[in-house]
Amino acid sequence: MKVTQLNKLLKETKLSPERLAEYLQISNMTVRRWVKNPGTSLIPAQYEANLYAGILSLSKDGLLSKDHPLVIEAFEFLQTTYIQNSFHRMNVTPDQLGKDSSMDEGIVDLCLNLGQQSDNLEFVNQHSGEIKSFEKKNPNIYKMAQKLWQVVRSDEMQRAQKYIAVGALFYLFFPFDLIPDGLPALGFMDDFGILTVAYNYYVHSR
Repeated sequence: MKVTQLNKLLKETKLSPERLAEYLQISNMTVRRWVKNPGTSLIPAQYEANLYAGILSLSKDGLLSKDHPLVIEAFEFLQTTYIQNSFHRMNVTPDQLGKDSSMDEGIVDLCLNLGQQSDNLEFVNQHSGEIKSFEKKNPNIYKMAQKLWQVVRSDEMQRAQKYIAVGALFYLFFPFDLIPDGLPALGFMDDFGILTVAYNYYVHSR
C-alpha cells in the first residue's frame, strides 16, 4: 500500500489523521509521519494487516463503499492471509488434500469458519454462475459444486447447516487459492480436495 492511497483515504473519508489512526489501529504520529513522505513511498509491509482491517471497518461504518478499490483489495488480502494461516495451522499441504482422511476434520472446520462470515455468502451468491464453467474443464468439480450450491439454496436446511457448503464454494470462487488455478494440472488440486470433503460431508450425513 502506498502513501498516496493513505492520503486519498483521508480525503475521501474526511477523517482527521487521529481518527483514521484509530481505525487503522496505529498511532496518529505514525499516520502523520507517513503522509509527509513522498507520494510514491510504500507503507511498511508489517502494517498491512492492520491497515486492511481498518479499511474494512471504514466500509462497515459507511465511510467507504463496498466496491471501493481499497475495500476490495483489503478483502482479498485478509481472506488470502486467513486461508493460508488456516492451512498452516492444520499442517495441510496441497498434495494431501482429498487423499489424507485425517485432514478431513480440519478442512471441514476451515469451510465452517469461511462459511460463517456473512460477506462470504454474498460473495458465493454473486459468483454462483461460475459453476457452469466447470462442466467441461473439470466435470468432477462441476458435479460437487452443483451439489453444494443446492445445499446453499435449500429451503429445508437451516443457515447453520449450510456453512460448510458456503465455505467450500467460497474457496472455489476465491481468486487467490493455495495453488493458483491457472497452473497446468495442479491449479484445481486444492479446490478439488476441499470440495470433496465438503461434498462427502453432505452426502454421508443424509
